[in-house]
Formats: sequence, structure tokens, C-alpha cells
Amino acid sequence: MNSAGPRRHGGTPKKYHLTDERRELIVRLYDGCNRSSLAARLGVPDWVVTRWARQLGVARTKEPRWTPEDLDYLERGISRHSWAAMAKHLRRSKIAVQLKAKRLGLRKLSTEGLTQNQVAFAFGVERRKVHRWIQMEWLRARRRRSDRTAANGGDAYLIFEADLRRFIAMHPDEIELRRIADKQWFIDLLVGAIEPEKLVAKSVVERASEAA
Repeated sequence: MNSAGPRRHGGTPKKYHLTDERRELIVRLYDGCNRSSLAARLGVPDWVVTRWARQLGVARTKEPRWTPEDLDYLERGISRHSWAAMAKHLRRSKIAVQLKAKRLGLRKLSTEGLTQNQVAFAFGVERRKVHRWIQMEWLRARRRRSDRTAANGGDAYLIFEADLRRFIAMHPDEIELRRIADKQWFIDLLVGAIEPEKLVAKSVVERASEAA
């Protein structure tokens, strides 16, 4: 089956352009809006809206449930295989595998903290939103030593769980629980290391538990 979409007379695919206005509407409305209604508003077919939403990171494919066999493979393979190889074997996204390993306490020796992409996936938001949190100093992040030059964006950021908990406690309105990729991971993050100073509000934990 050809998934390239409708064709004009003569066999040439009709092209649809993702303008800034369309991009803004999709990011703002896609998650809670009927797809057909949004497509009509944008003046494009439904399949175009779906494709654009995926490109913008708004439409996220639901990850399959983890089986005992999956978990056994992850535990045995964490020290032997790359993230990409394990993701391919498990038929999941690389970030989903990384988050699951972190939640289970399985770590590669060279891995600490989470990258911006991992945090974006975990919270169900775009990477640029996480970057905005960092730039506004809401979310503390540290530069990871690497060979990346300033022209390539400099060193990548690394975000630790304590800083994520502090961010959630200080800015709970920035978190949409329905977008959380793995709600059990989120609950574990909140309750896993609560200190006496109570960085995480109880109401946030309760909301996450109800949504899990």
C-alpha cells in the first residue's frame, strides 16, 4: 500500500507545507482536539495532521507493556549491548529502554543522569520546552564533558533526579500527568528519595498515583 498520501491528476503527490501558523496550532491543539476537526481547520487531510504531529513530537506512539522476557533481556544485556541494539531487539524507542533501565536501577558505567531528550520523552513534551526550563533556571542541568564544539551546541546537558524532583516541586503546573510516558517511573522519581525538607509536595505524588 502506498502511504505517501493522495496524488494529483498525473500521479504527482500533492504537497502540504507546515507553516509556522499550522505548527503552532498542532502543538497547541493536537492532544485534546479531534483530528478531523483540526485537519479541516488546517485545510489538509487527516493523514497529514498525523504525520506533522509525529514530526513535531506531539503524537507519541504508545509503548507496549513490558513482559518478564523483556525485563530479563534488559537486565542481561545492559552491560553487553548498546542502547540502540537493545531498543531494536525490544522494538521500543531507545529513550524508553533507557528510562526503564534507570527505573530498575540498571545503569551502564558511563551513564549518569538524564539528557534533555530523555527528560522530554519522559514528560511527554518537546525537547525545546526542556531547554527553556533550563534557560530560565527552573531546571538545574550540568554540562557533560564531550568533544562537541561550540558550533555544534557545546556540551550536552545532564539532568539528575534530585534536580528533577526540585523542578517538579517548584513548578508543578509545568507537568501534565496525562503526557507522562511511564507513570510508575514518575511516581518512583517522586517518592524514591524524599528528604526531610519535603522537596516534593504530597499532592503531586497523589495525583501521579491516581493517574497511574
